[in-house]
Amino acid sequence: MHHLFSSGKGSQVESVKPHRFPRAVATLALIALGVGISIHWFAIHVSYWWLPLVIVLVLAHVAIIGGLAWLLTRHGHAEQAQGDHSHVLHNPRAYDWLARLITLGGEGKFRRRTLDLAELQPGNAVLDVGCGTGTLLIEAAKRVGPNGSAHGIDASGQMIAYARRKAARQGVTAKFVEGSADDLPFPDASFDAVFCTLMLHHLPDAMQMATIMEIRRVLRPGGRMVIVDMHRSAKASALFSHIGLVHLFRSHAASPNWQKIEELLTEQGVDIVSRRAMWAETICALVGQVF
Repeated sequence: MHHLFSSGKGSQVESVKPHRFPRAVATLALIALGVGISIHWFAIHVSYWWLPLVIVLVLAHVAIIGGLAWLLTRHGHAEQAQGDHSHVLHNPRAYDWLARLITLGGEGKFRRRTLDLAELQPGNAVLDVGCGTGTLLIEAAKRVGPNGSAHGIDASGQMIAYARRKAARQGVTAKFVEGSADDLPFPDASFDAVFCTLMLHHLPDAMQMATIMEIRRVLRPGGRMVIVDMHRSAKASALFSHIGLVHLFRSHAASPNWQKIEELLTEQGVDIVSRRAMWAETICALVGQVF
């Protein structure tokens, strides 16, 4: 997963901040209040005695997941996306822990669903753009087998080094290189499948479009691209999604313009096989195939 996460400088007069009530204590107090009200309503036979408890549990869910994600990512230094520069992550261990946290242990299933979209075959050549810690590419390498090839590229040297060690521990042959997604160091028509998962939103708009063009360039005729990234939805399930919450508080860039991406790909000879929502409508998966 990648994917999944700057201070101004200058002379300033530091102001004295007022003492704040600890958020953890406030959260526990809110839960206790909801439990108390629910018990009271239950005792006096109110039909919807459980409603206060449900409300405070939802609020606590938001606070706890958002707080844990903030604690994890604050220790992983990242370069913020500004102007023409991408948002680069530099703490692979924190990234992997965060991926496990926000998926509640469902990262493996999410990765398998993503791989299924590419319809990989033994002997295929695969590229993962923004490969992060290599989790997806390692599983792709297992699917294409010893006669296939697996390449990953990421802007973070720390992520690449960690991915190499991870692949070696699992006995998987995969090549990882440090580089930029908008300038892939591979010849034209080199791959049967290209993945780009949860990475585009870390790039400014211009780099997003340049990355899409590069993915198209390195795909062979008949090859498939699988682009998975954030999707803004007004549905309640999306508002309380773990992944949505983390990116609401921690992401520094915008969700991709999916309509613009589709139009660009169609102009470049790519057939849009499907575009579907994943993970409570907070993630979109686009599958394209070169004519």
